[in-house]
Amino acid sequence: MKRRRGYSLLECLVVISLLASILGTVGWTMHALHRTDRRLGDALLASGALERLAGQLRADAHLAESAAASPASGETPAGRELSLTLPAERSVRYTLLPRAVERVVRRGTTLEHRETYPVVATAAGWQVTPSLISLTVQFEPQAPAVPNATVRTGRIDAAVRLVRTPAAPPATEAQP
Repeated sequence: MKRRRGYSLLECLVVISLLASILGTVGWTMHALHRTDRRLGDALLASGALERLAGQLRADAHLAESAAASPASGETPAGRELSLTLPAERSVRYTLLPRAVERVVRRGTTLEHRETYPVVATAAGWQVTPSLISLTVQFEPQAPAVPNATVRTGRIDAAVRLVRTPAAPPATEAQP
């Protein structure tokens, strides 16, 4: 009897189909992992931006002498812009844009600083009382058709004028 060398065509087809199934599963898994990593990275970036915004808003509000919310030019919903008046002729304006919050610092009419926080929210608005500023932000899930997806709402509160300039000591008359 003659010894057989190599594999039959049927054996090769079985091995090729098994390898194709395994590679397809690995490819699909890698794609799902990449998509999840991207979503988590975006969520982490948004969370960090929201934390930086909250810290900066609280610092500005604590120094503010006055605060006022107003609709952005050409918009009807109240509270799309927040204006803070700081000591030394400085002012800060926060504007809620569709995909970000913009912070502009001015001294008089001179622009000192401008920065943008990439905070994507479907509904947001400022609420100002004499002693408190609140920013309410509503985040919707990435894909609205996802079952059991919840709408998340966040709120940043900042007290106005916590940092006060020291008052001058009362003048005393010298006794003769």
